[in-house]
Amino acid sequence: MKLRFVKYEEKNFILPKPVATAKGEINSRTVFYVYLQDEKGNVAKGEAPPLDGFSFETVNDLRKKLKYEFADCREIISSFDFISLTQFDNELKKCASSFPTLIFALGQAFVRLAIKNNLANENNLNLIKEKLSEINKFEPKRNALISLVKSDFENKLKDLVLNGYETIKIKLPAKFDGEKLSVLKKFNVKFRFDPNGVWGKDEAEENLNLLSRLNIDYVEDPAATLPENIELAEKFPNVLAIDLSARNIDDLFFALENGVKIFVIKPAFLGSTDLLRFIAEARERNARVIISSVFETKTAREFLLAFASLFPEETHGLMEMDLKEI
Repeated sequence: MKLRFVKYEEKNFILPKPVATAKGEINSRTVFYVYLQDEKGNVAKGEAPPLDGFSFETVNDLRKKLKYEFADCREIISSFDFISLTQFDNELKKCASSFPTLIFALGQAFVRLAIKNNLANENNLNLIKEKLSEINKFEPKRNALISLVKSDFENKLKDLVLNGYETIKIKLPAKFDGEKLSVLKKFNVKFRFDPNGVWGKDEAEENLNLLSRLNIDYVEDPAATLPENIELAEKFPNVLAIDLSARNIDDLFFALENGVKIFVIKPAFLGSTDLLRFIAEARERNARVIISSVFETKTAREFLLAFASLFPEETHGLMEMDLKEI
């Protein structure tokens, strides 16, 4: 399949309500849409949603790449007769290895065109095609999200439980009040904790011991680095989840091979649409995979739903938000 890069668009959106994280409050999103065209004239788009403070590249990094430094990627895209998604991803890494959300976006466009061209010589592509065709029938179980620093924390928890949530994710600050968490014992739901890797290893171990006394599902990235979290997973195998400390698919495989059992995956930040190789291996090793969103629009969310549908038994971190363009 021969392709050419058509254009990109930068769009800004406002969230319907602010979302608190350990690194500050998120009120708006900037995403970049990229467009590819095949030999038949079909055009498809993908979405790159960098998020400052979380993704490998910043919004300004990607803006500069697309505006001034994209000639090498444009040449690669038009130079090959692509036969697989894996080949496409690997070639893009030669020009955009520091821009994972861009590779993810171009991969979305590639998949959409490959489906139109019946490029069916790759099992992973066939599976993505099947799952994308079924997303309207799939309604994932979703966790709720709340910040511990909210002044009305307990009342917010009550509201979420009354609204039917059985799994609630709590954003934790670097320093938190253990007494405030004691109210969680009043609720018969599972809790996920996300400190966004702000603890040192010793502090993380201490906090894991504290949190493990609660009705816990898991804790995402308690420490900052992947080696630290893998080491902590040896002591807390059923509690520790790898999140953004895994920067790419190779990191995910490394953690899986070193015994990690829980993975919270944000596909947009991994630099590949081709997650299915890892998902198959995780299944083989009885590891859990939870798909998590980063406030994408519908263009990218379709792929997140397709990935989540491979683990229908899990409660995923797929936030339902209608972003308003500004």
